[in-house]
This record gives sequence, structure tokens and C-alpha cells, in this order.
Amino acid sequence: MIVIDDVSYAFPGASSDALDHVSLDLAPGELVSVIGSNGSGKSTLLRVMNGARGAHEGGVLVDGIDPMADEASSLEVARLVGFVRQDPVCQLVSSSVADEVSFGPCNLGLEADDVRERVTTSLEAVGLGSRERSGVEGLSGGEQQRLAVAGVLAMRPSYLLLDEATSQLDSSARTDLRSLVRELVAGGVGVLQVTHLLEDVIGSNRVLVMEAGRIIWEGSPADLLGETSVLDRAQLSGADGSSAPDIMRLALSCACPKADLLDADAILDAVTDDDAIDALARLLVSPQGRPSGREGDLDAKADGRTLSLREACVRVEGSDILSHVTFDVPHGSVLVIGGRSGSGKTTAAMALAGVGELGTGDALLDGRPVRAGQVGLAFQRPADQLFRYTVAEDVAYGPECRGMSPEEVSRAVSHACELVGLEEPLMSRAPLRLSGGERRRVALAGIVAAEPTAYVLDEPTAGLDGAGRTLVHGLVRDLASAGSCVVVVTHDLAEWLPCSDAAVLLSHGKVSWSGPTSELVSDEAPFLAAGLRPPLDVSLRARLSDARDRVGRRRS
Repeated sequence: MIVIDDVSYAFPGASSDALDHVSLDLAPGELVSVIGSNGSGKSTLLRVMNGARGAHEGGVLVDGIDPMADEASSLEVARLVGFVRQDPVCQLVSSSVADEVSFGPCNLGLEADDVRERVTTSLEAVGLGSRERSGVEGLSGGEQQRLAVAGVLAMRPSYLLLDEATSQLDSSARTDLRSLVRELVAGGVGVLQVTHLLEDVIGSNRVLVMEAGRIIWEGSPADLLGETSVLDRAQLSGADGSSAPDIMRLALSCACPKADLLDADAILDAVTDDDAIDALARLLVSPQGRPSGREGDLDAKADGRTLSLREACVRVEGSDILSHVTFDVPHGSVLVIGGRSGSGKTTAAMALAGVGELGTGDALLDGRPVRAGQVGLAFQRPADQLFRYTVAEDVAYGPECRGMSPEEVSRAVSHACELVGLEEPLMSRAPLRLSGGERRRVALAGIVAAEPTAYVLDEPTAGLDGAGRTLVHGLVRDLASAGSCVVVVTHDLAEWLPCSDAAVLLSHGKVSWSGPTSELVSDEAPFLAAGLRPPLDVSLRARLSDARDRVGRRRS
């Protein structure tokens, strides 16, 4: 068992503790979820639990071993406790996939045959069995995240700490990882996961809510769904006005608490009377009285001005990354791009922003080839675009490069930081010393402050809490309303469909579906064709009429 006893920890120079008298335990065969707003201390807690940081007060024991006692104890805790970081790149040490996964087992002194068996088994477990001979840099962000998990699994830890391990995964890969975690837990591994996603929390044995370095609430997932005030404070994705928590509450009120609250069929089987079906139908309609998905005449918005890909092709090492991809994003509109990890989303994003080279085809802004710097680009990994000493300096870089006066730069920085929710105390901090969610806000503020006319945002809400996601949704809508064209690349299609005008789904580098989001929000087929698990809301809408018919037959 991992035991955390009254632990406190403060970063050098910080005005408050990152952890403030925290106590918890993690037993073998237990799944515990830790949730809370960005900067609440979740990642710091994991680093203390695996011995990467030493507690300033209190104690940590892993199966009775103090990781700070001596070097041998520290090494033994490192073997017992696997840790998957929020940013997978930070823990990848090799240039090839096979070498990356073999690194840990080799350091355990295992025989070559044992190492090879662990590499093969771990890669198969995370769905990367076919990529063993690939280079790490050629993997997508989601594939790198799965590789980081494989590297930890190859160590065969007794405990597993996951810091936002599903944040860059597509819906199908998330489902697979959750199934893998359940198998590990059933096999006796103790798992503690940090997450902002409600779907990750369902199925946990316990949920802990952190706020300002303290654990403020503990209970079951069902208890959490019944505590509206706790959900609000926890800042889970879905607790910011979307229908997911309410749908799950409705299912719990109608069904056995053991029902699968992530499965549309299970929910509809549980909701068995007319009143409940009507209540569910109301939850699946936006406040404007129509299914989620913005509406509008895109051609009318465009007025001939668009951000476009035309017959875009990219081929790397004999494989098509993009194959004849064509779509337009009119000014004043939002386009969302979805697809499985490795489907070409980020490659398309880089081409649209003028920083990715196409083999053939064109990336155009208002009919002319896109040049680097014309389009505001938010990278999938925010640390890749943060480089100055303070947050204020980093956000000011774009406006300064555009030649704005000091007064104009100051106004642009203040306005951008307000839009993304960056508070004044963070402005003098080093960007790379912030939490993952705070870094993403800084990166977004930096491109907004430069005031381009087009934006490409790659996973702009990954790692953000509910409040942060709500701010970014509003920011994107405001940018489009002001006349910009905005492209959002995301694995979280459910949250972006209500904010977008149109969608493109990619599969193996090709467009598998494109059209207005109003046509996508109740149709499972396009998601399935792209190899994606349809969002819960979409599945429920698609099957709601059948559920109404079933209830009617029962009543008659």
C-alpha cells in the first residue's frame, strides 16, 4: 500500500504550499481518481507519491519503504511505482519505439528474451504492436502518450500513477486504455489517475477532489454525481454546462448504480418510462431549443475569403500522412477536425498554419499561399511554443514581432490574458514552471495577443479544467464572431460540436466525412467510419426515437 501521511510541499519562492497537509492511501487492486482545477496540486501529489519530490512535512511509504531513506529505497520505489507524466515527451528517452519500451526492463538487468517479451506485450497492450520498428518522432501526440504508458507497463509495477494519461488520446484509444486499467486493477495493481474527464472517473473505487493543495472531498463516482457543488469546485469537463453529468444522474435515478453510465444502450435500457425519456430528450437539446451544433450559411459568411487545404498530400517513409485532403474554413466560422491518433490531424494543422510542408497541393489564406506567421497556431504540446522568462514576456512576443507600440502591446497582453483566464499573480512566473493547464492558457494567450485573422488550435483544451474549457469555447466563438476563421483539432469532439459550424473527420490521412455539424450530432455512422467511438450525446440522440417506441410498446 502507498500511504501519504500529512504531507506538505512548497516550490521554492512560492507564496503558498502546493500540497497542504495531504493524507491518502492507495491499496493494491484499487482505482482512485484525483480531480480538481488546474494548479490545485494534483501533479505534485503524484510526484511525491513516487518519490520524485521529497515531502517537506509528513511522510510517504510505499509497501513500508520510505523513498527518501536512501538510494536503495529510492530505486526500489521507482521500480514499484510506475508514473506516466502529463507530457509524454518529458519521459521518452530513446529514438525508436522498441528501444523506448526496452529501456526500463534493460535497467532491471533482465535477460534479452525477457526484455523482448515485455516490449512485445506492452506495445500490444496499448495498440502499438505494429509500430515497434518506428521512430519516436514520427508518432503522433496520442501515439507518444500510448508509448509512454507502454514503457511504464514494461516495468511491471505494483502501482501505477497516471497524470492525464488520456488527454491526447482519441475516443477509441481512451476506451482501450480504460479497459487496460481495469484489467491491471483486477490483477492487483493499484492505480491512481489524475484527470479532468468525467468519463475517466466513472468506474473508480474512490474519487478525491483537490483544491489549493488540499483534499476537500472524497467519495464514490455516484456520490460525486449527486453533489452539484462539489462537481462545480472539481472543474471536471462536463461540469461546465454540458449535459453529460445530468444524463448520468438521470440514469442513476432510474437504474442500478452498477449500470454502465458511458454506454448509450445501458442508459436507454435504464430510462424506461415516458417522463424519463422526455427528460432525457430535453437534456440532449441545447438551450436554443435545437440539437448541439452551430447553424449558419457558411458560403454567406465566407464572402470569398477562406483558410483552405486543396488536394493536400504528405508522404513520409513510404506512407501517406495526408492524401488529397480538401476543405475550406470561411472567415467568421469554426471548423473542427477529428480522427484517430495518427490520422493526419496535426499534419493538416501545421500545413494550414504555413509551418508544415506539403508534398503536393496547397494551403491557402484568402486565395494566396499561407506564410508562416499569418495564422495563429497553438501547438498540441504548449511547452513547444513557450520560451521566454516570464508569462508576461511570452504573451508579449507576438505583438512585439508585429511592431506594436509598448502601449498597444500592453493592451493586447492584458486583453488576451483576460480572455483565457490568466490571473495577474501568474504573469511574473516562468511559463515552464506552471501546471500543464496553465501552460496551455499561456500559449493560447500568446497567439491571441498577436491578433491574426485566422487561427489553428491543436488540442486547445487538453489538460484544462472545466472552467478553462468553457473559457476557450467562448474565446473561439468570439474570434469567429469577430470575423476570424478558426480551426480546432481535437480528440474531444463531444465538447466542440456545439461550438462549431462544420466538421472534418480524417481516417488514414483521408477525409472520411465532412459537412455541417448539425448533420453530425445525431449520426453515429461517420464516427464509426473514422474508427472513433461516437460521443455519448450523439449515440443517445441517434437511438432516442427507438427508445420512445420501446417505451410505447411496453405501455400498450
